[in-house]
Amino acid sequence: MKALQLTNITKDTATILLYKHIGMLDDMGEGVNGAYIASDIQMLNEYYAEEVKCINVRINSVGGSVAEGLSIVSAILNSTIPVNTYIDGMAYSMAGVIAVCGNKKYMADYATFMMHNAGGGDDDEVLNLITNSLAKVFERNTNMTLDKCKDLMNKETWMTADECINLGIVDEIIQTKKKLPAMTNSVKELHSIYNRILTQKKTNMNKVTDLLKLSNEASEEAIVEAINAKEAKIQELQNSIDAQTEELNTLKASIEAKEVAEKAEVITNAVKDGKIDEKSKDIYLNSGKSVEELKALVAELKPAYTPIMPTNAASVAAVAGREKWTFNDWSKNDPKGLAAMRENDKTTFDALINALPKELSNSYNPATDKKF
Repeated sequence: MKALQLTNITKDTATILLYKHIGMLDDMGEGVNGAYIASDIQMLNEYYAEEVKCINVRINSVGGSVAEGLSIVSAILNSTIPVNTYIDGMAYSMAGVIAVCGNKKYMADYATFMMHNAGGGDDDEVLNLITNSLAKVFERNTNMTLDKCKDLMNKETWMTADECINLGIVDEIIQTKKKLPAMTNSVKELHSIYNRILTQKKTNMNKVTDLLKLSNEASEEAIVEAINAKEAKIQELQNSIDAQTEELNTLKASIEAKEVAEKAEVITNAVKDGKIDEKSKDIYLNSGKSVEELKALVAELKPAYTPIMPTNAASVAAVAGREKWTFNDWSKNDPKGLAAMRENDKTTFDALINALPKELSNSYNPATDKKF
């Protein structure tokens, strides 16, 4: 079995670390070799397919060479073993392009992402060609339209994990442990002060009587009575706070319920419009976005791919411009539609297969051939 250069295998999972810049940069020296990574992924598929069930590419990189990066992109997209990507810190420039190509895309909650136009050299025509190519990679692996991708790239856009998940750049945010700041309560603190006063030795009562606004000659009974009065006042205030808090919580729950219902309506409509996948709607509902923010976000999303499926061979002609499409036409122009046809309209699909030359139709096996 051939040796892997940049890959570790633990149990049934292979891990590749992309923790440096990509390629050889004049000002940064030697980084990750894209050809090595592509070679490892290819060898995992050819020689380790029975052993390895998943490949994880973990990313913390400022980007680098487009040529070497595209080698990695190609290897990921052509891998028959699922390749998942993890943004462990930074995924900038070409590293971001690689990150969106994962079968499942994860991002740490503290991580950052950046996308921009191709740079380097002085041939604008070539740079525009490369930028358009990278924009297509983003468009085909996110929820964004091609124009949206180009716009974000042109502005050099930096994003947090929350912003990335809303645009479909990643599928899941990995939460890290955070230490929450301690909460204070002035009423409880004052109550504690008085309790300490009651238990401390009365070596000098002047400070106590001053605090309670009593004369320095006040008796112990008078001090206790004053403290009890203040504690009663504190309790009264606490009861008032509790009542107001309950009222506030009720009002807040009502507002939140209304907002949840409005959000659900926005997301439900987006699912109906094909802009959001049914499996992903909970991510949007739990994103923390307001109703207006969700509306604005949904407005920018492109409809998810929903091919028009004829129910029988005769109705294929009803799809404008596809009346005479052959199996090869569907494979070239609408492979996803062909895949859906195979699942939802076996009669039409079999008709396309039977129309192929005999040697091709005989070689097609629907049980194993899943690529279109």
